[in-house]
Amino acid sequence: MSDLQDLTKELLKDKEFKAEFEKLKAERELILPLKEQGKEDGLSSNSIEA
Repeated sequence: MSDLQDLTKELLKDKEFKAEFEKLKAERELILPLKEQGKEDGLSSNSIEA
């Protein structure tokens, strides 16, 4: 597991964090594939956000 995954798993033990994390689930599901496609196309996160 990556450091980010470990940190997320630890933070999800906090009820308030977990509630906010779940609220943003749809947004993450939309953004992450776009960022991955951008990486495959040779674009940076900054150029994708612009």
